[in-house]
Amino acid sequence: MCPLMKRVHVIDEITSGIGAGLLAGVLGTAAMTLASTLEMKVRHRPASKTPAQAAEKTLDLKPASDEAEARLSNLVHWTYGTLWGLARSAISATGLRGPLAPVAHLAVVWGASLVMLPALKLAEPITRWSGGAIGADLLHHAVYAGAADATFRLVGPR
Repeated sequence: MCPLMKRVHVIDEITSGIGAGLLAGVLGTAAMTLASTLEMKVRHRPASKTPAQAAEKTLDLKPASDEAEARLSNLVHWTYGTLWGLARSAISATGLRGPLAPVAHLAVVWGASLVMLPALKLAEPITRWSGGAIGADLLHHAVYAGAADATFRLVGPR
């Protein structure tokens, strides 16, 4: 293969990986949203304001109303989840395949939230959580990673 065609192939692999990662992030976020919505209904708990609160702290935002804060929370949730799909693409680019790829994705996504939220003082460290809270949070993130992985395997570069 000539050098120009090699470059075109590499660019195609990168752009395909980015697109597949973003789509994986969107569908992973959709699955996580469905799972957490069902869990909220079963446990009779309100929707989390944590995504909005994280944006408010890091970007110095002040929503004008509860409705504006709810919209911000949804926007941050979907943007954050979509962009984490790029991590799934990066994991694939390292050559990690098979069942370890979604496990690695789960580890970085959930691990980041377990570090970031206490650092922003929006959540207690996991060592202070109940077993039920840990299980629910892990389940939501596992649903995300599983759906993102299934999507990435379906549409990602071969």
